[in-house]
Formats: sequence, structure tokens, C-alpha cells
Amino acid sequence: MREQTTKLFLFLFLFSTITVAHASSITLQDGKKLNNCEAHKESSTLFCKDGKDEVMVLGNMFGFTAVALKGKSVTQLNVSEVVIGDETVFKTSFEPTNTTFETPNWKKSISYNANGITSIIMSIENSAMGVENFPADIQEKRDAFIKKLETLQEEYGKELNTNSLKVSLESGKVLNCERIKTTYSHLAADQKEFYQGPGSHLKCPIFKCKSPGKEDFYTLMDNQPGSFADVINFNNGEYKNDQNISFIQSNIPGLFLHDTRGPKVQNPFENFNEKSQLSKDSFIPAQMKRYSAHLKKASTPHYSTMIAYATTICNPSDVKIFKNAEEKFSEQLSNAKVAEYVTFMNDGLFNFYINGDAVPEIACFQNGTYYNPEAYRKLKERGAFIAEQQKTISEDDVNRLFNKAIKMDNIAWNFKADGCYARAHLMAREFEKEGIYVEKAWAKGSLGVTTPDGEINWNFHVAPSLNVKMKDGTIKKMVIDPSVSDKPTTADEWAEKISKLRVQKTGFPYPVNSVNLNRTSLAFSSTDEYMPSEFQSTLRTFETEEKRMEHANSTMLEYKGYGK
Repeated sequence: MREQTTKLFLFLFLFSTITVAHASSITLQDGKKLNNCEAHKESSTLFCKDGKDEVMVLGNMFGFTAVALKGKSVTQLNVSEVVIGDETVFKTSFEPTNTTFETPNWKKSISYNANGITSIIMSIENSAMGVENFPADIQEKRDAFIKKLETLQEEYGKELNTNSLKVSLESGKVLNCERIKTTYSHLAADQKEFYQGPGSHLKCPIFKCKSPGKEDFYTLMDNQPGSFADVINFNNGEYKNDQNISFIQSNIPGLFLHDTRGPKVQNPFENFNEKSQLSKDSFIPAQMKRYSAHLKKASTPHYSTMIAYATTICNPSDVKIFKNAEEKFSEQLSNAKVAEYVTFMNDGLFNFYINGDAVPEIACFQNGTYYNPEAYRKLKERGAFIAEQQKTISEDDVNRLFNKAIKMDNIAWNFKADGCYARAHLMAREFEKEGIYVEKAWAKGSLGVTTPDGEINWNFHVAPSLNVKMKDGTIKKMVIDPSVSDKPTTADEWAEKISKLRVQKTGFPYPVNSVNLNRTSLAFSSTDEYMPSEFQSTLRTFETEEKRMEHANSTMLEYKGYGK
């Protein structure tokens, strides 16, 4: 990085002494060299030719990107070297790519190309900010390049808004599909305003496909650039989802609406290894094996969001099969029996809901949760678990502490969108000054609260929890969370109030795949735990109390300016 920064500085310096340099060249990441480029100093721009293809190279503070117009496609390429005259002004190297995380063949995808054009045009325009007196030939090249991008953008838009699709599946089956009618008549007034607002060109993203036999096939494809696409198949009205798209044809030669061929994107949680002792099939509950294909699809990013959006603006009678299948599937998934297993994944500690039969033979067991022995040892060493002997306080005390919390002027109570970890830590430490035993209650799932300004959604939530001896002699865990309630609530009530799914108590850390199993997890830890385990890269930042308090206070100070 130091060499790259140095060379970039030299590049910008040399550009300040050269107006237009014709004897320039670039070398791309794959080693291909383009000669006879024109370099314009003030806008950090080069124009090159790759046969008949035009290539525009833009410099910035992080390096260079080449944008190539190849027929009807737009390709962005990394630049490894820039030469002005006889002087090498920029040079860097690229680390070999880990194929596990390579993307599909998106260079041939219209959706992918369309998504990149807007940002490319913006980058070109930004490179000209503050630049005066462009040479006529350079200005002409810039304008012509942008015009071609805008023309392609318009063509791509027409393709993405098509009402007919020809879909080729990985199995070899070819489907002819027609877009389902878009309708807003069944929506509430505020929803209509949202979906039909200025600039909105939303269409039903579900296409009904013609297919022989008992199976019903649908293609899911949005008309927005960079959109999600998938094929969904049902058998007797239930999800089967064992088919995948290979590509979707377009009317532009050499391009497809979507093309998934090539290396697949892998979910980081599927990067299993010997240390984790898990496999992909470990995550399928025994009762859900007939839904195994659908479960794997439904856990991918954007899937559930896309289905919810699709069934909102599509003609209700045409998408009834989706709603019926989803209700049946969700009910069975919510009630499926699973085990919790805490293990190592990607250099971090994670709890997963897994099939009970997949628990390794050698595992520790505590309060209903299985642990990889080394994972258990590490959690024990860092004091993550709640104490075995838990001191209690009275109902009067917990009400007094709640009132004390809402008067803490170092907490941003008016800002609820983020910062629960900081609020929880500051409250917990304040209560502990009185010698009170405090824990933290963690919720993981599809969470949220309704405020006067609208709904706020959370991925996880945390608040201080206390063991309270009630007047009837029972002991309950009570949560103090003024961002959710105007009084102390039991931990169960707290989790149910913010959850959109069924609540299930778990060990700590909570299972990260809670939403995938259609439930919200409720777990308890010591007050030394600051961030959830899925933020492993940040946990090392908060290993000391000094760093935890510093972050909590600075976060609240930042958020105190919001929400007033």
C-alpha cells in the first residue's frame, strides 16, 4: 500500500506538469497492456483503445479503474501500471483472489452492467470538478463516452422492464414466463403513495412460467439495476425450490438479463472446516428435510425481503400460492426441533441452531447448549457467562433503577436506531456502582419498535437485566430498557415486545441463524460482553473495560445530537 500511495502521488505530480500526453500506456490486472493512450492532467483521465473497444481510465486517491465499452457491455477493470512517456508513475500488485468468494459471471449480465453505469457516469463527472479549459478533443471524448453510457443505460432499462422471459435452468429445462399484473388497488393509502410516488417505476417482479406436470414454476426478477433473480418451484402447493437459474435471455447480443454461470458466491457461514465440525446439512432440522432446498435458498441475502415486496405489489390472486406456501412453511419451521452448538467459524465464536443429530460426539453441555470444548474454554476465560450464584434485588429497587436510568444525561434516549450496546453498558456500570449484580439480555431476530417517526428495525438488541425477587416470592429476570418500555419488564415481555417472531431462550452467545429458523433468540451474558459475537473483528477492540467505556461514551455523545 505504501508503494501504491507513493506512486499515486508521483502520478498526480507529473499530471500537474503535463497537459495532454499522447505517449502513455496502462497495464491491466491480467497483464494486458494498452499503448498509445492520451492522458489529461487536471482530471486524472486517460483514453485508450483496445482494438475497436474504447477504454477510459479514471484516477483517484485509491488507484485507477479502467472502464471498457465492449460492444453493448460495460466492463470495469483494475489497473496495475500507468506509464507517462518513459516514466512509470503508478504501479501496484494484486493479491490472488480467493475463489471461494468470487462472484458469478456478471460481466455478461445486463442487471449488473446497468447497476454500474450510474456510478461510472458520476465518477467521470466528479473527475472534472474544478477543471477549466478542457482541450477540445479531450472534452469531445468525455462527452461521447458519457453519451454512449447513457444510451446503453436506456437500452438496459427496456430489457429489465420486459414482460416476457426465457429462462434456462441448470437442469437444462427452459421456461417461458410472463410477468404477473402489477396492482396497487388492495394497498392502504400510505402504501400506494410509497409505491406510486414520483420517479417510481415499480412492476410486479414475479413471472408465471409455463411448465408441464404438477409443478408450478415462477421466476422472480426485479426491474431495478443490480436486481435479485431466482426461480421458485412448487409441488402440490408446497415449496420445492430444487431448481436454479443458469441464465435469462435478453434481446441484446452477447448479454443476458442474468447470468449465474461461473464461480458461485458462498455464504461465509458455509466456509466450514475441520475445526467447526459442521457441514451444510447440519443446519437442516430433521422435520424440514423435504424443504432442504428451499431452506438453503431462503437463507440467502435479499430472498425473504424480495418475496415480501413481490407479494405486495403483484395481483393478489396470482400470488396466492406464495402466501399459502409461506404460511405452511413458516409454521413448520417455527416449531422444528433444533439444538444449539457453539463452535469456531472464520476465526470467530458462533452459536448455531443445528439438527440435533449433527452435534459432534465430543462436546460440552451447559444449560441446554452444546459447546465445542475449546470454544467453551475461551468463553469461560473471558467471563462471558452469567454467575452461578445470582444476587437479587426487590421490585422497589428495580423501579428506582429504571427512574435513575432515564435521568442519565450521558445517554442519547432520543435516538433509538442504534447504540443499544452503548446504552446497555453505561446503565449496567451505573447500577453496579451500588453493588448490584447485573447481567445483559440479548435478543437476536427480526426486531423493531414503532415510534412517532415510524418503525425502527434492529438485527439484534441488548439491555441490562436484573434478577428481581417479586412480592410473591418468585425470582424473575427484569430488563431496564427505556428505549422500548416506560417501566421495567420481564425479559420474556421485553423480547416479545420487540420481536416479530416466536421467542426462544438460548445459551450465550445467541444463535446467529435465528431468523433463518423463523425465531427470535433471547440470551443472557455477563456485563463484560459489549458487542455480539458476529462482530468478531470488533471484539478485539473492546477487550479492555477502558476501551468499552470510551466507545460507549463517544457513541452516546455522537447520537445525542440526533432525534431531538
